[in-house]
Amino acid sequence: MNQEHVLYEDFPHVLRSQQFSREALLGLFSLADSFQQPDRMRILDGEMRGINAAIVFHQQSLFTLESFRSALLRSGASVRDYPEARWSSVVSSSGFYDLLIFLETLGYNLFIVRWDREGSVQELADELRQRRNWKHPIINAGDGEGQHPTRGINEVYTLWNSGKVKNGMTVGVMGDLARDRIAHSFVYLMVQLGCVKKFYFVSPESCRMKAGILRHLREHEVEFEEHFDGALGEFVDELDVIRISYPDLSQPASDINRRQREHQFRSFVFDKALAERLPEHGAILHPLPRDFELPHELDDDDRALYHQSMRNFPWLITAILKLIHEHSLSR
Repeated sequence: MNQEHVLYEDFPHVLRSQQFSREALLGLFSLADSFQQPDRMRILDGEMRGINAAIVFHQQSLFTLESFRSALLRSGASVRDYPEARWSSVVSSSGFYDLLIFLETLGYNLFIVRWDREGSVQELADELRQRRNWKHPIINAGDGEGQHPTRGINEVYTLWNSGKVKNGMTVGVMGDLARDRIAHSFVYLMVQLGCVKKFYFVSPESCRMKAGILRHLREHEVEFEEHFDGALGEFVDELDVIRISYPDLSQPASDINRRQREHQFRSFVFDKALAERLPEHGAILHPLPRDFELPHELDDDDRALYHQSMRNFPWLITAILKLIHEHSLSR
């Protein structure tokens, strides 16, 4: 891909899903597809030497960490992760700010950051650029209950890669919609792609979709309905995509609260009976890992794309890294 490709807003940082235009997304998808060809891997091998990446996570995620590590290493970049940021003195915005400056002095020039507060990675990038004219790419790998742009892009890429994207789509999003940052990114990105006519949001009322996202849908004239009773069966036969969220049961402080939260989500399950009513052309997405909300018996369904999404993620990351690396070489 040459430098005439449409780069995303705020390039080379990846901080929020709204950065990506339809043209930028389609360009990334085509590039990610090209990397999945066997002959492409020989070309890719070693071409990203010179990238020294630091993965700095205040919250752990084995899937995200290993996907980034895999993409970086097989492209010839060097990488080290710093999970100890969770237990060190790096507990404030100033601590993270100082940590990245320290890592820069060690020769790192790409930073994949996960923090436990919404908007924190954006704030960190803004502060570094304002105070230090910082130019090293920062990738948001999850900011609390905010967004997870690369995972969201990957879910949309998986739909596109599977031939599931069309104009006028109806999309269901079910689960803990208040806390699922990948779901937030997914919704923003589907709007950016311009393919959705209507969303159905299905969740407990206490876990409803964020008001800012609903406002964004109104501004872009995308229809939506909220349902707080788990009655997905009322409209499942209308859906082109059902995207299910994982109900994080690890957050409650006590076993009693955990049982209450589990009971709250028992009505928000996509089972075989609902799958039989999903249109044949439909798609099932889930960020994985899962609990009771998505039974294993659906894994062999041709519409189940969540394992394919796992396989796609390192290739999508590689496409983003390729654009970033080309940019650094052209400066």
